[in-house]
Parts: sequence; C-alpha cells; structure tokens
Amino acid sequence: MDAAMDPTRESTFEFLDAFLGEMAQLFPDPYLHIGGTRATGRSGTQIRRFRAFMDAHGMKTTAELQAYFTRGSEDPAAHHKQMVGWDEILSPTLPQEAVIQNCMASNF
Repeated sequence: MDAAMDPTRESTFEFLDAFLGEMAQLFPDPYLHIGGTRATGRSGTQIRRFRAFMDAHGMKTTAELQAYFTRGSEDPAAHHKQMVGWDEILSPTLPQEAVIQNCMASNF
C-alpha cells in the first residue's frame, strides 16, 4: 500500500481544513504538526493524475508538488495554531512562521 492524499483535488484541501479545525479544538497547545513525510504516490492512477497536474502547473519535481500540497494544507494559522512539520516540508515557499522538525534529531 502506497497511498497518498491527492493534491490535485479541491476536496482534499476541504477535508484537511475541516480536520485541522477539529484537531485545533481538541488540543489546546499552540502548535499543530502536519507531518510532511514524503509519499511516493506510486499508485498507478495517482501517478498519472499527479503528473498531469504537475505538467499543467509547470511543476518539474515531486518536491514542488509536495510544496504545493503543504501550502494548500498550511491553514493551522486559520485555526490559531502554528504549523510544525518534518523537514521534508521545507521549501522556499513555506511560510516563515512554520517550525521545522529535523527527522535526524529523532534518531538519537
């Protein structure tokens, strides 16, 4: 199983906004970890749809697609939370307020 959330569908971002809103209400701390561990999207239907979306939006790498997805799901701020994510979300387009958690630090 190599499933990934589909960044090509608006319904994915609608779901994430509702989910983040619910999590923000359940947990009082100021941070919300969005994860960000790389997904390969190897599912045949996903990879075709992802590639077509990337081509239509001028994206050359899956890292650019992940950055697009992260920006689209970045709305912890809309729920009064600060975004935290694994270092895979780091990109030039990431909001400067985001907190990056280095995966290597957890290996010690």
